[in-house]
Amino acid sequence: MRTRIGALVTVAALTLAACGDGGDADDNSSSSTDGADSDDGASGTTTEPTGPSTTASEPTASSPPLDSKPAPEAYDREATFTWASLVYPSDLSPHVGLFSGGVQPIMAALHDRLVNLDPLTGEMAPMLATSWEASTDATSITFQLREDVTFHDGAPFDAEAVVANVEHAIAMGDENANASAYELIDGATAVDEYTVRYDLNGAFAGGLLELMTQGLGAFVSPATLDNADPAAVAGTGPFMASDISPGQRYEMDAYPDYWDPSAQNFATLDIVIESNEDTILNGIASGEFNAGRLPPAVKTRAEQTAGVQVISELSNTAMVLTLNPELIEGGDNPDVIRAINAAIDRDELGNGALRGECVPTVQPWNQSHPAHNPEYAADFYGNDPALARQLLADAGYPNGIALEIDTYTIPAYIPVAEVLQSQFEEAGIDASIKQLDSSVLVSGFTAEGTLQTFLSRLPFYQPPTNLLRNWWLADGGNNPGGWHDPEIDALYPQIMATTDLDEQNDLLREVSGRLVEAPSSSVVICHEIALWLGSEDTIGLFALPFGYDFRRMGIGAS
Repeated sequence: MRTRIGALVTVAALTLAACGDGGDADDNSSSSTDGADSDDGASGTTTEPTGPSTTASEPTASSPPLDSKPAPEAYDREATFTWASLVYPSDLSPHVGLFSGGVQPIMAALHDRLVNLDPLTGEMAPMLATSWEASTDATSITFQLREDVTFHDGAPFDAEAVVANVEHAIAMGDENANASAYELIDGATAVDEYTVRYDLNGAFAGGLLELMTQGLGAFVSPATLDNADPAAVAGTGPFMASDISPGQRYEMDAYPDYWDPSAQNFATLDIVIESNEDTILNGIASGEFNAGRLPPAVKTRAEQTAGVQVISELSNTAMVLTLNPELIEGGDNPDVIRAINAAIDRDELGNGALRGECVPTVQPWNQSHPAHNPEYAADFYGNDPALARQLLADAGYPNGIALEIDTYTIPAYIPVAEVLQSQFEEAGIDASIKQLDSSVLVSGFTAEGTLQTFLSRLPFYQPPTNLLRNWWLADGGNNPGGWHDPEIDALYPQIMATTDLDEQNDLLREVSGRLVEAPSSSVVICHEIALWLGSEDTIGLFALPFGYDFRRMGIGAS
């Protein structure tokens, strides 16, 4: 049996991606919605700048200019800002709950990171660290820390606190939410009071820098490392836990000693967990909630509801048919995977089963992401059943192949699977559909490797190095068939070693091209539109393509 690299995308994470609130990144949060009753998992939209035209819905707003945050005096800083969420974190500690997807705003309110990924621009910038420098061989990276930061319990944030967190995380092993990332780290050393060095077990400094924008770069007061009380979590973020009812409500107050008061646009943050999309929509219209994020299927209803601001933007969550080449006839032959791609009419899926909310693409990352390669249009594979038949014949399968489409019992996936089945039949692929409960489906494909395919919406987001590692390297945790490409294998260590972001992005674009050309075991169909809704008095509500937090949102001063 192959030994696999630990995956950040857990069973719970992929289940949430199927039925959650459209978060862009994988996380081990929980959903307040029973996935079997949710129909938002397979609804999605994207706008691909290349490829055939489509009638799929367009975003209602594009990214605003970088100086578009309202002026400080525009906010009512004594207000309570109420955010409605479909999902909630499994834990408020960054060592236990992952720092992404639908729970990202909750975690980001409590925890700053060494490096900040701006959700509007996608740029990395100093946060808890003021600067960093990698060793010449990229086997270590040293961070200079801010000297004006304290944890919410008043303890100082310094190099010793970082070392305590790293040692605690390594001791947790696979129980740590960032276990996959910690596999890259040998340890951390306090060089002086505000300088910490991470020693790595390979040339990974560039990849580690990206991971520091999420849970790996977040810390709690050493005194609270072993405290299981969610209200006791003491992070370094702009808000501190005050009244926590896990899975129901998370109330936080602005931390009075926070180092950047401009990020505190209101006095209290109240996050309400609500499973019903209409309740959230109506609550925003009435002013009960100030804002929330909902699946794109709600967009039309929201636009027709008085008192609701509707903002949408292209996301990196995609509808994907992931293959296990070991279990598919001819799965080791690139022409067979090309035939599967060529058989799919992405326009028909986007405008039919996906209700006009999915724009064709063949790449994991959309055009706003630096890893997107503009040379590969959505119609790259031809969308041609005759071509698919010829490719199968050339691969030695003149009578076609059999293929099982394994997917969720969630109702919205059924029409997608049925359209794929029909399209495959035209191309000489005898397709059957198997619907499985979420946990059985995800573990059957990723952990057990017993399923041929995995039809789901997957979050291809930040950091791309971690996604590459888990999905497209031979030992990736979400790559049961061991698919890999020698050119990607060669690019990966270069990407992980360089801290030059322009160089890293160039390499990632090469990876995107290889995923299409090779082609990879991920048959990407479309991206979603992320949808933000706000009440009439909400300000700073922008389309944030690289995640989201509360550093721009607030209530307008009267």
